[in-house]
Amino acid sequence: MGVLVTFSPLTPSPFGAWAWTSFVTGGMAAAAAFAARRTGWWRRAEPRPLRRAGVRPAPWALAAAALVALAFLPSLMWLVTRWTQSVWQNAHGLFVPIAMFWLGRGSLRERPVERFEASAWCAPVLGGALALLALGTLRASPTLAACGLVVALPGLVLLLLGREGLRRLWLPLSLAPFGLPVDYDSAAHELLRSLSAAATEAVLVGLRIHVARVDSMLQLSHGGFEITEACSGFSTLYGSLAFALVIAQLVTSPARRALVLVAAAPVAFAANLARILALIAIAAVWPGFLETPLHKGTGVVTFLLAFLALAALSGLLRPRRRAPD
Repeated sequence: MGVLVTFSPLTPSPFGAWAWTSFVTGGMAAAAAFAARRTGWWRRAEPRPLRRAGVRPAPWALAAAALVALAFLPSLMWLVTRWTQSVWQNAHGLFVPIAMFWLGRGSLRERPVERFEASAWCAPVLGGALALLALGTLRASPTLAACGLVVALPGLVLLLLGREGLRRLWLPLSLAPFGLPVDYDSAAHELLRSLSAAATEAVLVGLRIHVARVDSMLQLSHGGFEITEACSGFSTLYGSLAFALVIAQLVTSPARRALVLVAAAPVAFAANLARILALIAIAAVWPGFLETPLHKGTGVVTFLLAFLALAALSGLLRPRRRAPD
């Protein structure tokens, strides 16, 4: 846990001038994970077999899966180059396959697949995935080919494990789109900038603070504030949706699982709105605050607020009682 937090995009680069903050944050995460394990609400599940001994997919299914994997190997290599291009852009993609494997393995240990029978639905799904791969190759669009890889994953599950396996693994598979490179100049940023500016204006007007808004620019008595791409809340929304899918896998209650998935977007938007209001309030008494590195650090706090809120809604923060020895 400490290593993942230290090298994650949520903290500064561990190789730069602010490296100490990365290692301190990682150490705090490791201490929190250790405390959680000792207090009993993070308990290790009893190991169970992934499948029954002697039962495995048919040889032809394994051969077909190997051919599909070989076809998408260039797309996977392209994704790896994008994930490792910069710690500030798409570096989170490195952790997506790890999370998918961890959650999928846990799901299969909890409820092993009893029948390894290929589903006929694998044909249209894999056909669509290969069509996207071919179209992406013809149009020289590696992103489109990578989308084909995302579509191919449930097709491979249907091929090897059938519909029963897909029912077990649909939550881990839903994380796959988060491994695709993010376009930081997309229309989603502009939409979120406008919504955040409008919500901020509404809150300030409700507090009887005079404010004038033009698009994403807010003019107050102590200065003007622009809701930039970094403050649009897109990163918080993106991370909250991924985190909600992860903890939904860990929640046993269907009602709480639905609550976490539905609340992910509103919680992320509310956390980013709170950050904007806090920055405006701080700038009123410390005009140069927005020029300091602490301004960027508030983005990490926004992530943590959203994640803690979702974890609280899921019930995972409640300590579990240990069984008597």
